[in-house]
Amino acid sequence: MSTITWDEVLPLITPDLPTCPEATIKEYLPIVASDFFARTHLWRESLVDQNTVSDQAEYDLCSNGFDTVIESVLWLKVDDKNMTHTDARMVNPEYLESTGQPTRFWVVNDRKIRLFYIPDQVYPIQGELALKPSRTAQTIPKWVYETWIDAIVSGTIYRLCRIRGKDWTDVEFAALHKNLYEQGVTNARIRDLRNVRNQVRMVRF
Repeated sequence: MSTITWDEVLPLITPDLPTCPEATIKEYLPIVASDFFARTHLWRESLVDQNTVSDQAEYDLCSNGFDTVIESVLWLKVDDKNMTHTDARMVNPEYLESTGQPTRFWVVNDRKIRLFYIPDQVYPIQGELALKPSRTAQTIPKWVYETWIDAIVSGTIYRLCRIRGKDWTDVEFAALHKNLYEQGVTNARIRDLRNVRNQVRMVRF
């Protein structure tokens, strides 16, 4: 999948904030991108016709070539049976290492899922995830740049301009771009309802 680096996004910001260091801009870009996708769930990836591994409890779901974390597991099935999203604290520690057909799962460190019971054999697994870039991500998919970069740029300008005591501090400009960012989030949600699963791709364990 084609990628875009934050260096390629800088020309969209530096003309408006010429005194802001590029390193600072690149620090804020992934933070805003993470917030954008956390709020819109636009970055979705699908697990299709994958399998569990016998005696393996945890599965890395972020091995997609990008520095991403799991925002939400939208749904998950094992052997065509719906899994219940739970928490490790809801499982009796005495049974935590029990094996069998999984019935529940939870997210570990925002990057993996942990199945309970631990699979005792190979089971087909399907699901759909909502992802977001990590706050230290250096690249994003090109489709993000093509469609949503204006919103991410406005969100970044908004956050930078509200920092107090800087050469580029500008409360009014921050308010303008905050409105543009929020409108971008709203537009993304509306468009997503019209184009369901537009950015779904398959990943493998």
